[in-house]
Amino acid sequence: WGCGYAGRGRFQYTASSFGQPLVQALSGVLAPRATVQRAEGPFPAEVAARVDVPDRVEERVFDPLFRAAAQRMAVVRRFQDGRITRYLVFIVGTLVVGLGWAVASRWVLAP
Repeated sequence: WGCGYAGRGRFQYTASSFGQPLVQALSGVLAPRATVQRAEGPFPAEVAARVDVPDRVEERVFDPLFRAAAQRMAVVRRFQDGRITRYLVFIVGTLVVGLGWAVASRWVLAP
């Protein structure tokens, strides 16, 4: 709070300010990482404190999953070269395969 003055962003509350009691209460589960730069000497230049709460689900589930998907999709990415003719061939090919599948399934399922 900036005492009613229109101050800089450092005077404003952040999400960390509101969530800090919950992070402290659940520190065994959330495993926050704190780095503190303490004041040294009689006239310290700057002090800082930072607490990072890693998202374990993102780090252990989604990051590896998306990394693996990105590696597999690199093959598809080379077909995206911006040429309209290539895209039209893909569309027509998909339609032909879909129609062929529909006709084949009708013959197989027909009594």
